[in-house]
Amino acid sequence: MMAFILPPLHFVFASDSTLNKADLESTLSNLQTALKKDPKSERIKQNLSAALTDQARVFFERKQTDQAFSNLKEAVSLAPKNGPAWFFLGDIAYLQQSDFRYALKCWKKAFPLAPSEIQRQITERISRAELDNHLEQGHVVFPSKHFDIRYPVSFSKEEARRIGDFMEGEYSKLAAELNTSPARLTLIVYQKQSFDRLTGQHDETLGMYDGRIRIGAKDIGGPFEAIILSHELAHAFLQHAFGNNLPIWIQEGYAQAKEPQRVLTEDQKRIDRELSSGAGWIPLKWLDRKFSQPTNLEDVTRSYLQSRRVVRYLLRSGKGAAFQQFVERITKGETTKEAFLAEYPGLSWNSIEHGRFKE
Repeated sequence: MMAFILPPLHFVFASDSTLNKADLESTLSNLQTALKKDPKSERIKQNLSAALTDQARVFFERKQTDQAFSNLKEAVSLAPKNGPAWFFLGDIAYLQQSDFRYALKCWKKAFPLAPSEIQRQITERISRAELDNHLEQGHVVFPSKHFDIRYPVSFSKEEARRIGDFMEGEYSKLAAELNTSPARLTLIVYQKQSFDRLTGQHDETLGMYDGRIRIGAKDIGGPFEAIILSHELAHAFLQHAFGNNLPIWIQEGYAQAKEPQRVLTEDQKRIDRELSSGAGWIPLKWLDRKFSQPTNLEDVTRSYLQSRRVVRYLLRSGKGAAFQQFVERITKGETTKEAFLAEYPGLSWNSIEHGRFKE
């Protein structure tokens, strides 16, 4: 089974601006004109820096990351104490450029300017980037259309190219299904010792997604390769499309639903048969707790298999974009039940909640 060891980093960007896009363009133009007339005015510089930061958010939401990055660099050059701009710069440098040194510089600039709850997030980011910088020393990069595949020099370029071809095929399928896609993703291949350190030597952890897709070299070319890569890519797409506020069972169920058919162990088959009959079913309202606070390994296995069963059923039962709209409703604040009743009017909530359905 896959394990979500590290919570995925996501872009945290708060703005106090209430300007719409047209007003923002006008404000930027006026401030740029004012700065030309009074190039030493700190007040104008700070206001222009804030407006550039707001526009960077718009660019980023449009998937125009390069423009967002350029805006943010200009913003911090105008106002070096623009904490949100430094924070956002670090996130782009780390998650989309794998530029650890620049990311660390930006986050360290942002730290003293941020409120305490954001400082905790910055501290986590710094720790993760420092570990990545150490583990990925000597890695080389193979770029494909949508991926930067980072791998140790002992790994062959031909294998990296083959993985890139596979990932591009899976990328196209997910982009068509969700009608959105990340502009670019990083996939890192690790030697066993590095992967063990990254995962805390949890042998059941075959792959990870925490803003970057991670896999051990030992599984490349093996029977689990396609399963791991498809699973973690599905996590990346789901986070890109809907953020981090989905129930864990939806995240893990969807990632498993996008895997090639995997062969279950005898123990997994037994648990799956029990779930099919309704035995040992965990009500959905309690299922996330079994992921975050399992009492034993069977709890984890049961949670994964049940999540897969529910999400596959929802994907097959809905019409058109029912599942996508179901998930969107949840991210907008509706309960799972409310979202389900709105998008699956022909199905019974009680049957889903308590496992009384057949795939």
